[in-house]
Amino acid sequence: MDNSRVDITKPVFALYASLSGRNYPTLYGPDKRALKAESFAVNALYPDGINKSDNKDKVHHVVRFLCFLHQLQVQLSKVRDSHIETYRNSLLTEGTINQKRTINIYLTTIYKFIANYYETDPIRLSSLIGPTHAYQVNSGIFDENRARVSKKPKVKLYPLKYTIPSAKGLTSLRLDQIPTDTDYILLLDCIVNSGSDPFIIQRDKLAVEIARSSAFRRNSIISLKASQFRDITDAEDTGKMSITPAKQKYGYKFSFEINYSLALKINLFINDSLDPYLKENRLSLKWSGALFINQDGTDMKKQYLTIRISSYAKKLGWPKRKVLHVFRHLFAIEESESEYESQLKVNSDPNVAKSATRIHLKDRLGHISPDSQRTYLEFSQALAGADRVDKLKESEKMRITRQARIEQELLSLKRNKKNRDFDV
Repeated sequence: MDNSRVDITKPVFALYASLSGRNYPTLYGPDKRALKAESFAVNALYPDGINKSDNKDKVHHVVRFLCFLHQLQVQLSKVRDSHIETYRNSLLTEGTINQKRTINIYLTTIYKFIANYYETDPIRLSSLIGPTHAYQVNSGIFDENRARVSKKPKVKLYPLKYTIPSAKGLTSLRLDQIPTDTDYILLLDCIVNSGSDPFIIQRDKLAVEIARSSAFRRNSIISLKASQFRDITDAEDTGKMSITPAKQKYGYKFSFEINYSLALKINLFINDSLDPYLKENRLSLKWSGALFINQDGTDMKKQYLTIRISSYAKKLGWPKRKVLHVFRHLFAIEESESEYESQLKVNSDPNVAKSATRIHLKDRLGHISPDSQRTYLEFSQALAGADRVDKLKESEKMRITRQARIEQELLSLKRNKKNRDFDV
């Protein structure tokens, strides 16, 4: 590696050597002698060697940190949390979120470097970060006298990293990633024609239908219980029923309304697919009662549900972000438009109608704060113009087919339910 850019006038610097086709740095101290333990710790960050671009990356951060310790006249083996905190604050020149994110990346490298350094000597007490397996901080924070400062028995990851506030409802989702009814139908057809096990097809198809026709997030979908949909009398009588998912974002306990069409689909999935599958594969004793399960009867995880739906989206050539959660945005947009039109009939003042729509949408989506629904409202307003018109035109041909298909399916579902009730 080219060492011409290395500044050997600094208290600590790195020189690079090539071995077996890989480049490895060696750190040198103020006396120009190699720092063997520190060099080992740095190279542990690079299991496959390093390249030229890394000269400005992790090694640079480590060298800068060691130079900082030299200025404080503190040995690496004597480093405590107070030193890490001082170093962290010295990197922050302006109190902006972006700089804090960057500094957190630097601190992650330093934490891993220190963890590797401690592992070079099993006798050395890692009082700063505790056991270093998987670079987790298990010991909490200690003071100069090795007394625990943090009252938490276990502090994961890196305790001195900055806490970055959330984006308050903002998202990186683009307008062109919000699906249409065309996308919805194509996705269902892709699942049906996937050639998977019939139970898997019905399960994945139902997950998409729930995401499209309700305000449930993925975490809520996989937390639904079959027992919640065995009796859908309320939906039959009033056209809707309230469901409270076991898991919700931030631990909320909102009840969400679902229409009779969706309640009937879920009810028939349980009776015609889920129950027979559990019985045929002798999984009833292992079953926890979850609506969505894996093939072995265990509860489905949110990550696996995402992988399943993403695999179909990939076949359709959709963007990576265009997966299950985006149907919640489509639901919110259509719900907002529908409610706004209804409010205008009651009150001709557009401002009053918009205010009432925001309140309605907040309740339907299960948001505590208006800031949480800001993204949904912004997307709804943006798509109300030309973009929304284009999307509606794109779906127009398939809307008629979809409506006819829904009516035919509902009629068939009602007949099957009546017949089954009669048999019982």
